[in-house]
Amino acid sequence: MNRTVIAKIVNTNGIRGAVKCLHYCDSVYDLENYGEFFLEDERRLAVERMTFQKNTAIIKFKGVDSANDALLLKNRLLYIDRDKLPKLPKGVYYISDLMGLRVVTVPDGRQLGRISEVLQTGANDVYVVDVPGEKKKQYLIPAIPDVIDRVDIEGGVMTIVPMAGLLDDED
Repeated sequence: MNRTVIAKIVNTNGIRGAVKCLHYCDSVYDLENYGEFFLEDERRLAVERMTFQKNTAIIKFKGVDSANDALLLKNRLLYIDRDKLPKLPKGVYYISDLMGLRVVTVPDGRQLGRISEVLQTGANDVYVVDVPGEKKKQYLIPAIPDVIDRVDIEGGVMTIVPMAGLLDDED
């Protein structure tokens, strides 16, 4: 089955097996559209109940009944069947599709790294690009038309036109 990441379990919540999840949706409330999720090992997790705290979802899954059960899910990704996602307009992408894309500058073709995270700032998204071979070095790329040249999901690459000062090693 073709699946896509929609959230990440980041912690436990309480003693009855609930977990705290960060969403990879436009809104945390979009998670309410799905009654079940999958783990990367294909394990199915059916939602018993879901509440919200600020920008996170608190989900109680059926069969996850203690803090110890919930702790086993910490840092796991939640997937849904891709065909359950609504179609997007041209030029709009799911965060899960952007994750792992190689980022290359134009016109020189400089390889910056891969997208590891998408920060949703409100004004515009920011792509966090991890630099390979350099611990903790990252570039923060604003998702604005002046910077993003092309996104090729199938080819696994995003090309950008860096504005002055965007890359720390430029003048």
